Amino acid sequence: MSPGITVRPLRDMTGGAFFAEVFLDDVRVPRSQRVGAENGGWAIARTSLGHERSTSRVALAVRYRRVVDELVGLASTLGRAGDPLVRQELARAEADVRLLGLTFARVAAAVARGEEPGPASSVSRLHLARFEQRLHELAVSLCGAAGMLDATAAEAPERGRWTWGFLKTRASTIGAGTAEIQRTTIAEQVLGLPREPPLDLS
Repeated sequence: MSPGITVRPLRDMTGGAFFAEVFLDDVRVPRSQRVGAENGGWAIARTSLGHERSTSRVALAVRYRRVVDELVGLASTLGRAGDPLVRQELARAEADVRLLGLTFARVAAAVARGEEPGPASSVSRLHLARFEQRLHELAVSLCGAAGMLDATAAEAPERGRWTWGFLKTRASTIGAGTAEIQRTTIAEQVLGLPREPPLDLS
C-alpha cells in the first residue's frame, strides 16, 4: 500500500466490519499507474460500478428468490399467513423479487451485447437497497417481540437470522453508492431532469 493511505474498519450494528474509512494523506501515484485520462477517474469509477451492479446482481436475484420463499414459510410457521395485511406485504415482496430478477437480467443482457450498463444500473441498485430493507422489516415485524432477540437467545426465531439481516440491511442504502446518489443519477441521466448546480468550493 502506498504511503499516506490509512484504512480504518467501521464496525456496524451486527458487530461486523464490512465498511471502512479510507484516508488519503498526500498520496502520490506514479503517472505510469494512472488508469485512463487525467481527471477522468470518476467516469471510470462509474463504469466499473455499473458493471459490478449488472453482472454480480444476477446471483443476488436467485438468492432473494429463495429468501422470499423462506419469508412466506416464516409467516406460515408463525400463523400469520392468513392475515390480509401480511398477505399484502408478502405479495409486494413477491412482485419486488420478480422485478429484481427482470431488471438485473435486462442490464446483464446489455453488457453481454457489449453495451455499457449506463445510468440504468442505478435503478437496479436503488431497487435492491430498498427491497432488502423492506424484506427484513417485514420479517422482524412478523416475529413480533421475539424479533428483538439476537442469535444467542434460545427463543430467537430461526436463530436470529432475520434480526441480523434487519440490522445489516440498514447499510443497504449507503454502501456502493448512497440512495441519494442513485436518485440523482436517475433524475439527471435517465429522466433528463435539470442537473444540480455545482458546489462553490472557493
